Amino acid sequence: YPPINMLGDVIVRSTGGPAVTAIGSTGTAVSLGPQTTRAALIEGFTIHAGDVGISVDPGGSPTIRNCRIQLSPSTPGAYGVQLCTAGSPLIDRCTFLGSGRAVERGISNLGATPVVLECVFDGCTFSNGGNCNGGPWNSADAILANCVFDGGDGAAFSNSIGNPLLVNCVIRNYTDSFLVGAAIRNAAGTVTAVNCTVFDN
Repeated sequence: YPPINMLGDVIVRSTGGPAVTAIGSTGTAVSLGPQTTRAALIEGFTIHAGDVGISVDPGGSPTIRNCRIQLSPSTPGAYGVQLCTAGSPLIDRCTFLGSGRAVERGISNLGATPVVLECVFDGCTFSNGGNCNGGPWNSADAILANCVFDGGDGAAFSNSIGNPLLVNCVIRNYTDSFLVGAAIRNAAGTVTAVNCTVFDN
């Protein structure tokens, strides 16, 4: 399917699930506007991230559920999901798939306060804190629960600025070719990990 632009609280749900329904190939596959609340839902798609799989504008707080987000091998710097400032999206039971390059970002959180539940990061990473659209650097306080980080190059969870929380997460099989830490990297702020398992990194 072609790209989707959701400006308000609409529901876009596939009937067959991510195994049979796909969106995007180049550019941004799904754009979610600043007016969106948790009532806005995208559910059950495979999303091919040409540049960005799902982009959430400043203030947007949609629900993203049961999606399979594939990063592109031909686009260095692609993001599975890019979150800008102020919003509080819910990302629930999604799988982020890297393409084999180093430091691929399943989620790039540039100042939002997302809740990320039961997601799998396979061959990619989570980046917390940064600047959105060339603006100032923003603190980001992501909450991740029951997530699995399974292999990749670079820090599985990288915190540039903010106070994120990881609960019941697993981080395994990450390498360290960039010498920044293969499990959790913290530059400014505090990363709190509760009942998390980290091994073979």
